[in-house]
Amino acid sequence: MAAARRLPAGPAELGVVNLIGGYVRTASAQEQQLAQGRQGGGLDQARSERDHGRTLARLVDPGRFPDAAEMFASVPLPYDGDFGFGLELILNGVDTLITTATRELT
Repeated sequence: MAAARRLPAGPAELGVVNLIGGYVRTASAQEQQLAQGRQGGGLDQARSERDHGRTLARLVDPGRFPDAAEMFASVPLPYDGDFGFGLELILNGVDTLITTATRELT
């Protein structure tokens, strides 16, 4: 969040804080929902995530969304590292935004 302070105060700074906070909230909610879904079912986390991925693959219509269908069919589940990857992707984008904003101010 300290990096966001290098942006001019205003919508961009607030947008960065909201983006990161929203990502963390969504990831946490998804983890909690998957854990709740495992309760009483006797499935461990790896099996539950595999089942979740297979369900998503069945729900995606390959005729309408061929790229998404291919992704769900090909990515091994459980996929460890999706939170870190997503956070890194967001932070790289924020870094680019800050670098661009800094250049425009000088």
